[in-house]
Amino acid sequence: MASLAAAAGLAGCTGGAQSGNDSANGSGGANGSGNGSGGNGSNASGTPGASDDRKVRVVLNEWQVKPDAKSVPSGQVTFNAVNKGHEVHELVVRERSDDGAYEELDEVDDIGKGTSKKLQMKLEPGTYELACLIVEEENGETEDHYKLGMHETIEVTN
Repeated sequence: MASLAAAAGLAGCTGGAQSGNDSANGSGGANGSGNGSGGNGSNASGTPGASDDRKVRVVLNEWQVKPDAKSVPSGQVTFNAVNKGHEVHELVVRERSDDGAYEELDEVDDIGKGTSKKLQMKLEPGTYELACLIVEEENGETEDHYKLGMHETIEVTN
């Protein structure tokens, strides 16, 4: 399946990202050495900026991207993308620039029904978009997951 980013000619699917993909198949645009999130421990107090505040569970479903937090502290952030839908999805992290356009930073793709994948990235304060950019042909019709509503913004704070 081709992503909208590829169809639109957006650059940077895999370039410049500081992340890892813990999937065994090695697909997607994630570069790095894997999840690397072991040993963080838990944070029962909920103190802002603590390691647990930088973990975001993102549920993917027809046709929604639902992060369990609307903001996260800057630093190393781990996204756990869980596909609760029936179709294959992906999680793409894009940063909004000053002109309002989005630049693709990294992704995990081929997240099958009932499976999950992790994406770890170092994020600076700003506005980001979590999206599924899959575009596929089905029965002669184009199915664009993004246009069907699979995107959500998240703020990264100081």
